[in-house]
Amino acid sequence: MVDGGVYSCKEHLKKPSKEIFDTLIKRFDLNKKETIFFDDSQKNVKAGNEFGIKSYVFNSIKDITALEL
Repeated sequence: MVDGGVYSCKEHLKKPSKEIFDTLIKRFDLNKKETIFFDDSQKNVKAGNEFGIKSYVFNSIKDITALEL
């Protein structure tokens, strides 16, 4: 279900910077409207949503299984 990911520590980018979302979209040639971002920080989730990616707070697997994507 997952084709790849971008990790802020490996990219030397900080979330919630726009640059990390740009890196994700460009590297994997993604459509923002078809991309989902999960994070445990509400601040980062808000930034993802503002960038145009559906973003959700993730603290446990229950958070994901409860979603209707």
